[in-house]
Amino acid sequence: MRKLSETEDLDKKLLNRTAKIFDSEKLNIYIKRNSDALLKDVAKEFGGSVTGAFYALKREKITLKKNLFMRNAMKKNAWNLTGN
Repeated sequence: MRKLSETEDLDKKLLNRTAKIFDSEKLNIYIKRNSDALLKDVAKEFGGSVTGAFYALKREKITLKKNLFMRNAMKKNAWNLTGN
């Protein structure tokens, strides 16, 4: 009620947040140089968390890579399909 009486508007304020740890330009350069980097590698490079790296990549619309476990599983599966 206080906000309505002061501003005559109940809309939410827009937040102007900027990326501090995962800077867009630096992130794009890093991904171009290390295209096969995992989330934990990106997080370690920038000093952030894996979750933060995930959302930064999502914000930049960069596709995620498979994790090491999935890579090994896919290699084994491909190896079995060839009959060797």
